Amino acid sequence: MYTRKTALSLAIQARTCPPQIVLDDPSHAREITRHLAVCPFCSTRRSYELDACRYLGQSLEKQIPRAPAPLRIEPGQIWQIDPALAEWRDGFYYSPPAVVVVTSREQDFPGLLAAQIWHDIYLAGPGDLAVTPDDSPLDDPVFIETWNLFTLDPAYLTRYLGRTPAGTPADILKMNQNPEYLPDSAMILLPLEQNDPRHYFRKMEIETGYTFARTAAKNLMQTRTGDTVTDLKKQIQTLIPGARFSWTPRNTKECFALLEFPAESLALAAADDDHEKIVATHFHLTPDPEQDLVTRITPFYCVIYSENNTPDTFTVSGTLADLHFDLEKTTFSCYLADNFAQTLEKGTIQVEPETCAFIARFLRPKKSSESLCILAEETQAPDPQK
Repeated sequence: MYTRKTALSLAIQARTCPPQIVLDDPSHAREITRHLAVCPFCSTRRSYELDACRYLGQSLEKQIPRAPAPLRIEPGQIWQIDPALAEWRDGFYYSPPAVVVVTSREQDFPGLLAAQIWHDIYLAGPGDLAVTPDDSPLDDPVFIETWNLFTLDPAYLTRYLGRTPAGTPADILKMNQNPEYLPDSAMILLPLEQNDPRHYFRKMEIETGYTFARTAAKNLMQTRTGDTVTDLKKQIQTLIPGARFSWTPRNTKECFALLEFPAESLALAAADDDHEKIVATHFHLTPDPEQDLVTRITPFYCVIYSENNTPDTFTVSGTLADLHFDLEKTTFSCYLADNFAQTLEKGTIQVEPETCAFIARFLRPKKSSESLCILAEETQAPDPQK
């Protein structure tokens, strides 16, 4: 018999358990060990529930239509947060959820307000706005968590899923501000009871939203009013005369990932005919609005020892060379830049401070039109004397 406890167990696995490709990845060994210590599903290998969860995900994937993406993000649209933003936190692997856009980007603020959604109506309760199959673009009943609103960077929304009925964003805001409000056409849901599985579900959903909202907040705090990207490009080209970009950057991330240093700014690398080298970018951004956005930007080399491109993954390993910054005070990120489609896709990268060895992974194969970009952001202000 399908119960709320069953629905909750599937939701926990879908939201906080790593997929098999991550479980099999040795670079995640430390986090997986921590996860197995707190997860009753993965630690006991309850295959029947894991199989049920995978089947649910596959069936939902087939049901969700490949709707053509609109020209702009607007309230009422349903979007999937970029799967590449999945991350480990406190022993759990948080997978990006689907959201409804509640308020879109405004001129003086770059973020948007979103509400998280879930597809299993068994876990809906008071404060949730249920969308029936007739009104759902997903051909399945879903509910909107009007109590779980958070701010997102529009760049996080990568897959358009459809649109909710007219008036839904206004109803979400009214329900969020007044728990007693319910639209006339809305489904009346059963109240929460003591020890109800939906209490745990809501705590998990808030943690999921927080995981992606906090990352977005960091990015949005670096965005200023006015034409930030234009200002940043000018600052970079002032610091690095002759610098160019693979294509016109549309956000802060692309300003650094697409940067091409002029030959005269690159130190001569030691001759090594056996291994490929790529130029990576080290930079520091200041949070002080009275200062320039970028205070330092310099190139360094990544020596590539191996590349493994399979139908499921792309993996690169090597060492960092010609370093002029403290690895302990630096956050690394990696991307595949598609020069044809003009898109960036984030991967995962691990760097060993003692040996400067690194390994970068992407959960899909690399295309011929793509190149690897590695960024090193200094998290503390650099010493101006160095």
